[in-house]
Amino acid sequence: MAVYEGQSHSTHQGTTPVFTAGNAVAAIKAEKKSDEDGGDTVSWAEFLEKIQPLQRRNISNATKPVTGRFTVPLYKGTIMLYCDQEHCSKNCFFDSDGAINASTGKSFDFLSFTCRHCGKTRKTFALETQINSERAKVMKVGEWPPFGPHVPARVLRLIENQEDIDLFKKGRRAEGQGLGIAAHAYYRRVVENAKNRLFDELIRVAKKLGENNVVADLEKIKSNFQFSRSIDDIKIALPKSLLIKGHNPLTLLHNALSSGIHKETDDDCLKRASDIRIVLTEMCETIAHLLKEDAELEAAVSRLTTSPTSVKAS
Repeated sequence: MAVYEGQSHSTHQGTTPVFTAGNAVAAIKAEKKSDEDGGDTVSWAEFLEKIQPLQRRNISNATKPVTGRFTVPLYKGTIMLYCDQEHCSKNCFFDSDGAINASTGKSFDFLSFTCRHCGKTRKTFALETQINSERAKVMKVGEWPPFGPHVPARVLRLIENQEDIDLFKKGRRAEGQGLGIAAHAYYRRVVENAKNRLFDELIRVAKKLGENNVVADLEKIKSNFQFSRSIDDIKIALPKSLLIKGHNPLTLLHNALSSGIHKETDDDCLKRASDIRIVLTEMCETIAHLLKEDAELEAAVSRLTTSPTSVKAS
């Protein structure tokens, strides 16, 4: 295994990533298929940022001759990842702490990156590099923190229950690993369990907007509502500001959740799982934005109406 300067496996949470025998077994199982399809040719940055674990890709411009052999040149590059530190909370530049310098043949290496902005959040990759005279093929054996899209904190607050939060995170990991049936099942369970909380938030927004008819409709169906039931049960005219690209978010979630996973392929389930997460996230963001706007307006009015300073006509 290659060792490089500054190697460390800690994260800002204090967790040490462990790449277990299970990862190695899964990598071996995936190896035959990966070798057959070869994978697309991508840059180092694209590979590390966007390719899920247990996938192999050809790395562009990765090899150069050195005394008759080939080697992966030192990688001191920068990648773009989401940093969840309080003062970052956005996509940030992550700089490599070390580099891979693997010679011809197969080797296993660790490569770590640290957020340039806060200097705390770290990302560590476990890689298998295979080099011959023509190209470098790299498999992402694993990474820590786990691969997957960022989930805003307000989505987890909506889910609220810790058991359901854990299920949602499992769904996110399953989605990141391309396990469509598992991801869909996890997300479906979470959304069904969180429906009352979801309706409560919609009702709060409708009340703030003065949509009394919508409030009555939502309260009427809340207790018996199920996303798997007939679409007729959720034909509620939500306020325009709650729509997602002009569509009722409840209808969108229904469409993603109503199909049985037993009839869909794993790839189809993966697409639906991604749709569930994206729609749920956008729905939470929209609700939070509307409630924040109202709270900011109320605070501004309160400050202006209670201010001891007033302008008097002379």
